[in-house]
Amino acid sequence: MGTLGTEGFSVKLSESPQQKRNWPARAFTAVEDMVYLGLGVLLAGCSVALLVSGVINFGQNLIAGSLTTNIVPLLDRILLILLVVELLYTVQVSFREHGLIPEPFLLVGLIDAQLAQRFGQTITKVGVRGEC
Repeated sequence: MGTLGTEGFSVKLSESPQQKRNWPARAFTAVEDMVYLGLGVLLAGCSVALLVSGVINFGQNLIAGSLTTNIVPLLDRILLILLVVELLYTVQVSFREHGLIPEPFLLVGLIDAQLAQRFGQTITKVGVRGEC
């Protein structure tokens, strides 16, 4: 019903039905936070691994003198890293604000991934290399 208070000390007499309904929402929020935290850790690990691999690949191609012939795969790797970082940013914002706010670059990347999956790699190759 209410609280009984004396000089800063209060005792809860009964819990309202609204308060009883709030605990599942808090539990789901905690699970959501744990999932976002796990996704953030995985995405951060993937982006660091991709970056290190790209730097090593760049160095090897630079030393071998084959950088100009391998520039397209390097650009593909850079775009993939940017996409993963955008995903990581979206997870961060979702974790902080408890709402999904996708960025435009992320949406373009997801649309491209769906098109490439449905119609094959030709669309991606034409888009990156400019071939017809």
